[in-house]
Amino acid sequence: MDKIFYNVNGEVYYILFGGKGTRTFLCNVADNGSAPFVVCKILEDNSWWHGSYFETFDDAYKFWKEE
Repeated sequence: MDKIFYNVNGEVYYILFGGKGTRTFLCNVADNGSAPFVVCKILEDNSWWHGSYFETFDDAYKFWKEE
């Protein structure tokens, strides 16, 4: 499985947990001012549904484990 995800808006993410078609935990690989971590309900080919954004890995991981 490919661990690099290219979003429709041109941003690049590394897939930490999950994958396309499922709930997924992503890490933004660019230092561009965007939140570095995203947990989404469903990852699609070039976008996602219902993304929750986090500034720290710990906060994102806690949300990932609770949901």
